[in-house]
This record gives sequence, C-alpha cells and structure tokens, in this order.
Amino acid sequence: VDVLAEPGRREWMWERRRWLARAVGVYAAASVTFLFAYRLLFQQWHELLAIQLLMAVLLVFLGVVWLTGRIDGRAVQWLLIPFLLFDLLPTDASYIDLVDPASVFLRSTPALDFVSAQPGDFRVYSPAADLPYAVAAQRKVEWLEGLLSFQLDHAIRAIRLATGCAEAHYATAAPPCLNDRIPVAVPDAEKLGRLNVRYVSTKFPLNAPGFKLVMGGSPAVYENMLWQPRVRLTSNGRAEIVNKEAGLYEVAVNVATTAQLVVVESWAPGWQATVDGQPRNVERVEDALIGVSVEPGEHMVRFVYDPLPWEIGWRVSAVALTGLVVWVVVTLWRRKTR
Repeated sequence: VDVLAEPGRREWMWERRRWLARAVGVYAAASVTFLFAYRLLFQQWHELLAIQLLMAVLLVFLGVVWLTGRIDGRAVQWLLIPFLLFDLLPTDASYIDLVDPASVFLRSTPALDFVSAQPGDFRVYSPAADLPYAVAAQRKVEWLEGLLSFQLDHAIRAIRLATGCAEAHYATAAPPCLNDRIPVAVPDAEKLGRLNVRYVSTKFPLNAPGFKLVMGGSPAVYENMLWQPRVRLTSNGRAEIVNKEAGLYEVAVNVATTAQLVVVESWAPGWQATVDGQPRNVERVEDALIGVSVEPGEHMVRFVYDPLPWEIGWRVSAVALTGLVVWVVVTLWRRKTR
C-alpha cells in the first residue's frame, strides 16, 4: 500500500495488467466455485467468504480506477482504510466476546468466600493458584507469595522450605508448584505458620501434621493450627497492629523484658524503623523477615519501606523537570524577543 504513491508505480503495474487480470480471474473463479459448493453441501451460504468476494470486487474496481488515472495513489490509500475495515470487522467479530467483568473476572469460589470471611491479618497458600487473584485482591486476601511476587532470593528460599516446593528454576509464581499433577510437595505447618499462613487451599488431600480440614470441596481449605500472627514477639508480651498500609506498619508493643518484634514482611534494603519516634536499626530475622529490638515497657514501633534509590530518584527527577521547564521558558522568551 505504501508504494502506490511512488512515481512510476502505476505505469509499472499497467504494463502487467494482463497478468493482474488473470490472477483476479483465477481468484474469482475459485472463490465463486467454493462458495456455491459450500451452499450445496451445507445448505447455507458462507457469509465470511461472501464478504471476502464483495471486498475483492471493490478492490478490483478501485484498482481499475487507479490504473486508468482517475484517482491518484494517495486517494487509493485513504479509500483502502474503510475497505479493509469492512473486510476485517465481520471476521474479528467472531473473536470478540462482550462480557460483564464482575461476573467473569471477579467471580468468586466457595473456598475464597470462606477464607475472605475470616477475621484478622493472615496469608493464604494455594499450591496451584486455585483462588482467583482478582477477587482475592478486591477482598484484601493476602497470598503467601504476594499477588505479583517480587522474588527476593532469601524470601523465595524461606517459602520453598515452608511449602516443600524444592524446584530451583525460575517461575512467574513463587513457589513454583503450579504444575504439580502428583502432590509431592508436603508443606511444613510450623514454617508456614511463621510466615503468617493460616489457610491452605488445595485440590489434593493434605495429610501433613498440623493441618485441619475446615471446608471440603475442590479445592478444599485446610487451617494451619500452628499459624502465627503478622506481628509477634520473641518473648512474652503484646504486639498489636494499629495501622497497616502498603510499606507501612505501626505496632503497639508492651513487653516486660527486652524482646525482638518480628513483622512477617520480606526483608529488603530500605526498611526503616522508629521506636517511639527514635530511629532504630531494622534487623533481618529468621533469614527473610524484618524485626527490631524493643526494651521493656509500652512502645509504638513504626516500620516504613523507604529505599535510598527512591529518595535519590525522585530528587533527580525533580531537578530534571525543573531544568526542563526553565529551558522551555528561556527558549520561548528568546524567540519572543527576537
């Protein structure tokens, strides 16, 4: 189509008009023959083929008008747009299915209904991703690996040890147990509990110790009897989440002796903590989680994910944007003065 407007293209094709006419004749004869054969065999017309033939007639007419010099190549290019739409849309319509997103993508399951109805902050583990992600996100059901897992090596290692998924290859989901037809990965209730996993949704019977069937079906839901809360202390005391957002935890703590507060979030450079407003070093505990030491008494502990690259990046971007605005203003002012 692009070459139709090139100088000399029409003359080149005019010299070959007999070959073009023969090609069109062969195509037309074959298509008409097939159209009527289809009608005889199936007692109905092939609608898409009929549209194709009509499109061919229009294209031939357009080509003749162009070759005889009545319109130029640029006009042919513009006229081809509606012709192609007329040709393609009926075919594409068979691939278009208008659906109600709420009934298709946000369709729940009995297992998810049960899990989302339970109170508290906990995570769910589903070896084969049996729970629909979209509805889980809408209902704020948290997965062991996260909806879109950011695969830190130490976090994945802890998940694999807890779930029994020992495959070392990379996968888009963590742990990579999505294609296990025979359930050979046996989860560890105590290790899953340390990762705040309260429920396991699976289509296979879960006979490992520490799990209790709480809802039958396919998938069934098992409760981890050894699960631990999202925040916990390594000694006697009380830890309660008073505010939780993305990258933010505020925890009220009351301990009688020096203890370590553990938050079940993946450790990464950038986690910062304060105890009663005073900065405190964030420690990497249990190989994959974040924690901080607290002294006896009542405290308010605040964890914030604020990585250094973000701090540097937004400042550099702000300076660059300011420079761009100044450059545009100066350029326009110079043009005006000239």
